[in-house]
Amino acid sequence: MDTLPVAPLLAVWVVLILWSALFTAIEAAQQHLLAQRKASRATDKPLATLNFALISLVLCNTFCRTLAVVIGTLLAIFAWLENGPWAAWLGTSVALLVFADYLPRSLASRHPDSVLGVGNALLGVPLKIVYPLAWLLNAISQLLLRPFARKASVVVQSDDEMPTPPRNEHEPEHSGGRLHPISGIHALDNITVNDILVPRSEVDGINLDDPIGEIIEQLRLNRR
Repeated sequence: MDTLPVAPLLAVWVVLILWSALFTAIEAAQQHLLAQRKASRATDKPLATLNFALISLVLCNTFCRTLAVVIGTLLAIFAWLENGPWAAWLGTSVALLVFADYLPRSLASRHPDSVLGVGNALLGVPLKIVYPLAWLLNAISQLLLRPFARKASVVVQSDDEMPTPPRNEHEPEHSGGRLHPISGIHALDNITVNDILVPRSEVDGINLDDPIGEIIEQLRLNRR
């Protein structure tokens, strides 16, 4: 530790934070443009896209941040000995949050096209080279999530689509066609004008002078 090259390590630490800031800005710009693309119309100007996989960007960003923490810890231990670890944790956390997270995200939200263009120009080839490693790690994560995929689908079904309760034998046939409110809300996407406007020929009148029992029975049997 007495011969630790402080100046080169400090320079590497700064470069790692700058690279991490670039990776974060590109990822934030991509998310911002994806949100704009969903809200845009077909006649709008096409938005910029990434020329490489996003998982490669996440891999390099993670490596840069991890290596920055390691180098920051070494420098802090060299400077403050036993107080070095907590000083490295505090200093590196503040530097990463300010310069590699908050600042690049704000910049990417203001100029997403420019940030994405810089990323495609600088990182297109390097991130394609590390893509096999990123793909392997992503495949491992997908493999670990596979046992939970079926359980997750069951939970979604139980929350969104409750099963239809069993119909009583004495209930009329049309009562079995009632849908869950969530299913009715989803069906609004396919509704047409004919479903809203009812022809007069399909409207049945009710005589209010009839006994209340007959009126209730007519309301149960008639659709209109």
